[in-house]
Amino acid sequence: MVSIKDILIELCIVFLWFFGSITIGALFELPFLLLPFFIAFVSLKLFLKRRKKILDFVKDDFQKIGYQLNSERPISFNEYFKKTELEVLPVILVNDVPLKRFRYVRGFRRIFTARSKNGKLHELNTFVMHKWNGENKIEIINIKNLPN
Repeated sequence: MVSIKDILIELCIVFLWFFGSITIGALFELPFLLLPFFIAFVSLKLFLKRRKKILDFVKDDFQKIGYQLNSERPISFNEYFKKTELEVLPVILVNDVPLKRFRYVRGFRRIFTARSKNGKLHELNTFVMHKWNGENKIEIINIKNLPN
């Protein structure tokens, strides 16, 4: 799910952000330009993460739990907050990274259309985590039945 190409692209984006912000801040002495530069940086990272196709990587994992995947799409902003409950929890940090984050390398929220073993078509709202040991863990948040 995470390839060398993805890692190299992420590193290039971070280095461009680092050196670009230093250039804007130190050479041009225009710190107000950092805000649009930061917005562009975050937008690019979100665009690349939403564009990533993970269907081929998780197809076998979904077959193990009884679903045959047909298509995938990224989750919309409205769908993200529809079934998500926000909780305030104490956080333990290790090097300014939450301990909960060490469960997985990368996580993706996706909507999959899948056919179950009995032939019904479903829309699965899922959170797919690529764990440190190379496995994929799938959390199904919501299942919506679709007409055949």
